[in-house]
Amino acid sequence: GVRHVPVRAATGEVLGVLADLDLVAASTRGSFTLRAAIARAAAVPELVTAAAGIAPALVALHDARVAAADIAAIHSVVVDALTRRLIQLVAPGPPPRPLTWLALGSTARREAVPSSDVDSALAWAGPDGDDSAAGYASELAGRVLDGLAAAGFPADANGAVATNPLFARSLPAWTALTRSWL
Repeated sequence: GVRHVPVRAATGEVLGVLADLDLVAASTRGSFTLRAAIARAAAVPELVTAAAGIAPALVALHDARVAAADIAAIHSVVVDALTRRLIQLVAPGPPPRPLTWLALGSTARREAVPSSDVDSALAWAGPDGDDSAAGYASELAGRVLDGLAAAGFPADANGAVATNPLFARSLPAWTALTRSWL
């Protein structure tokens, strides 16, 4: 059963009551333990091991009666942290031009659920048609998406991924494309 413990001020006055489920939620809600393990990973296999803690953390949050929208937001933040660390670990050297990885879909909306796939895009500074930037972006995207898949986060099956040239463009190309949509 659920245990309840009074929380008292130094004077002995009861300030409130904590349930043991509150403690579970507090220890996992911020996803600090997971994010710290992700940040400490020195190689992709360690990152995959750290990512294995995501599903149990989500279950613990559910069991602690954390709102579904909050669980989805936490899940999304952890997937972002995982992606950032993968980029750091697998980047094939410094990029030839400044580069930005874009989270799309449910992760970007902070609505990721355990069955969510990974939607992504890349944008780099500089002119359209820069083969060195495009080649670098393609190699980086492949490595990142492979790492995410190894960690249990598959790429979007419909092709909304940074390895697809439609989703990896120079900033001027993205700007022109978004203007055409408007």
